[in-house]
Amino acid sequence: MRPASILPLVKGMTRDYSVDSLPEGYVWDMKDFIPQRRGTRMESRAAWQYFTTMLGSTLWGGYYARFAKGERMYWLATPGGGGNALINHVDPITGGVVIGVDSGLKNMVQNGVMLRERVYFFDGSETVIPIWVSFDGTTQTNGPVHASAPKASVGTVHKDRLVVGYGSDIYFSPLETDGGPLGTWDPISKISVSKQVTGLGTLGGKLLCFHASRISRVQGQIAPANLVDSDMYVDTLTDQVGCTIPQTICAWNENLVFADERGVYLTDGASVRNLTEQGGIGDFWRDIYATRASAPSVSAGIYFDYLVVSVLAEGGSYTLLCDLNTRGWFRFTNLSIQAMVPSEGTSEEIFAGLNIGRLIRLSNMFKGSTLVEIGVPPEITIDQIDGNGVPVLPEMQTGWARLGEEAPKQMRFVFVSYRHQSYEHPAIEDAVEVLYRKDPTVTTDMTAFTSLGYLGMVEEYSRKRLPVLGKHYGVQFLIRAKHPSRFFDLTDIGVGATPNDRGKVMVG
Repeated sequence: MRPASILPLVKGMTRDYSVDSLPEGYVWDMKDFIPQRRGTRMESRAAWQYFTTMLGSTLWGGYYARFAKGERMYWLATPGGGGNALINHVDPITGGVVIGVDSGLKNMVQNGVMLRERVYFFDGSETVIPIWVSFDGTTQTNGPVHASAPKASVGTVHKDRLVVGYGSDIYFSPLETDGGPLGTWDPISKISVSKQVTGLGTLGGKLLCFHASRISRVQGQIAPANLVDSDMYVDTLTDQVGCTIPQTICAWNENLVFADERGVYLTDGASVRNLTEQGGIGDFWRDIYATRASAPSVSAGIYFDYLVVSVLAEGGSYTLLCDLNTRGWFRFTNLSIQAMVPSEGTSEEIFAGLNIGRLIRLSNMFKGSTLVEIGVPPEITIDQIDGNGVPVLPEMQTGWARLGEEAPKQMRFVFVSYRHQSYEHPAIEDAVEVLYRKDPTVTTDMTAFTSLGYLGMVEEYSRKRLPVLGKHYGVQFLIRAKHPSRFFDLTDIGVGATPNDRGKVMVG
């Protein structure tokens, strides 16, 4: 009997294919594992911890600003008693919070944008004009832009102007030499598009204007204005997809990422690619997007080459991650994110605002605990438990493997190569549970799995086996941690089975 390996070089999870014919490199589900990390095929994520105290009842987003005289991170939150959103200053190093001033904004649908030495925020309800915040190294100042500006909910920076979308028009602020956004806005300095503007983004010399199920593209160098011969014009990038949740628009390597009800997309300004379809989770995305809660419920951010997309749904929360280089998707649990703000500081970071009104650092979940200084003993309580007290318990499901041609097989053993190390519970015998099912037609019923037994904690790479008795046409495995650990690596799953005569069938 030569065991057959059924765990590929894992790229991610997929749900768009039959469970018995997954593409090479994919598993059926992957929770709290990160594929291809630190020399192993799957490594458990690390725990997150609260970074701040309570900021408010609802976190709308913010901006991490790198001013000439210092760095400041702002978050806008609705206070517990309701009212306008407050501008809170959060220390990006210590997590200390300075409850700020009344912004005058009711809510936000996107993060702020920065032009020169000011950060601009927009009112999601379109009842007040945009506001600005600045910092000179000692004093913070803030206020509204000029009263002639539109009461826009979305905006961006393009060619040294603040550009906002209001109705089906795109408005351009004055240049800084003419007073900038704080100066009088020329009512003629606008471009009309075919549908309501629901988001804006810049890509090279292009201005992308998002609508429901459509993206317009504004090109040219000279913005329209009174007595100015503008060369800007509008054409269509696509009339098949769009974006109505601008909190999902983010930049990666001269591309923009965005999401709508059909999927998550990547565009270079010339073409549009569906990342969820390429990664095989299109159906999964559409199912959870259709159940999203009221805003703010969908947001996105980029951490190095990982896209993080969060959906607060009526029945729970989902945090999906995509390796943008491989298009592979996986997911984290125990996160209820309302908004994300990337850093512009000295290190890569995403600050995520949870729906309980506190911030966390998403990067902590990628760091793990495998890098320990030689000669320095580990902490006593280093097992991975999230800040809300929920332990990190990764799990994964393989595809349903036939283990050869279509015929009943006499199953013998499943071999699992792994490492599960705990400093709090060094002698546990039920660290990892292994379950299986033999029916490939039931993919949503967890009760269809049968437990084979448990694997104990091991401090170094080990290969263990459990018996899988009986005759089956194929098998699918669910492997999940039952106790928190310092780290949990999963490297291989092998199955020992002997094929029977293909001319015989299983009856009853």
